[in-house]
Amino acid sequence: MASLERRIRKSRFVQGTLSRLYTAYILFVLRTTRWRSIGTDRIEADLAAGRPHVLCCWHRQVALAPLFRKWEPDSFAVLASDHEDARLLALGYRRMGVGYIPLQTTGDNAATLRASVRAVRRGMSLGVSPDGPLGPAEIVKPGAVLIAGMARVPVTAFAYAISRKIRLRSWDGFVWPLPFGRGVFYAGESFAPAAKPDPGTLDADCARLARLLNAANQTAEAELARDQGISR
Repeated sequence: MASLERRIRKSRFVQGTLSRLYTAYILFVLRTTRWRSIGTDRIEADLAAGRPHVLCCWHRQVALAPLFRKWEPDSFAVLASDHEDARLLALGYRRMGVGYIPLQTTGDNAATLRASVRAVRRGMSLGVSPDGPLGPAEIVKPGAVLIAGMARVPVTAFAYAISRKIRLRSWDGFVWPLPFGRGVFYAGESFAPAAKPDPGTLDADCARLARLLNAANQTAEAELARDQGISR
């Protein structure tokens, strides 16, 4: 029975149908939520000047974080697991103009890392959830800072807060957004990781990114509370 369910979930027809439904729902949420963007003008200026970013958010926020703007074709891609659930999300991204670079949940991802660096060097921005694909939650793995360092582009902490949502009981506390609320997209601090880090420098860059991600999330939530007239 479990193998039948797995085959159904892997079916192209099933995944295509679910991705269309998912895309329609996410677009509905985006359109019916009153959004405010903070700090994204800096990213827009860099993109207009041909300077890509490696944009990072915690895995729980991947449903909406890449969609704070409309991306031009072939200008942005996300690193995402090759698991069927993540592929469903990736198919939805593609329908909204966001590319997808598959990441293995087991084994060596050195080839994916090199392909990502080449893509960024060509001018493509990249979205990474550094605690993905399988956690632990809010623990930064080195992929994002390695890619940004080797490509010599900034890594940027990104977060969003939304008033209407469901927190799923998944390892990451995945945020399932609901329509008709308020939301804040927040671009936090950027920094340039070392191009050829030693282990100590790499650990320090990962710790710095974790601090910036937590700060970005706290600021996004505080700004949302302010919009709602809630004192925190």
